[in-house]
Amino acid sequence: MATATPSRASAAQTPLSPARISRLQEKQELSALNDRLAVYIDRVRSLELENDRLLVKVSEKEEVTTREVPTLPSRSFVLLLRSINPPVRVVFTSRVAKCRVFLLTRTSS
Repeated sequence: MATATPSRASAAQTPLSPARISRLQEKQELSALNDRLAVYIDRVRSLELENDRLLVKVSEKEEVTTREVPTLPSRSFVLLLRSINPPVRVVFTSRVAKCRVFLLTRTSS
C-alpha cells in the first residue's frame, strides 16, 4: 500500500499556515537581532581596546609629570629650615633697622 505523500514541488506551492509564517518571521527577526548583537559586541571590543590604549597613555603621562614635579622636602630638611628661620629673622630685622637708621640720618642731614 502506497501512502500519498506530497512531493516537494507541490509542498512549495501550497500556502503556508499562519503558524509557519509566524515562525519564519521570528526566525528572520532573530537573525537580524543576532547581526545587531554581533555589531554591538565588535564595537564594545574595539572600545575596550581603545580604552586600554588610553589608560596606558595616561599612566605614561602621569609618570612623566611625577618625574618632573619636585618631591616634597624631607622631614629633616623642614626641621633644618625651621631651626635656621629664627636667626635669619634676627639678621633680617637688624638689617632693616640699620637701613632705617641710615635713611633717617641721610634725610635729616
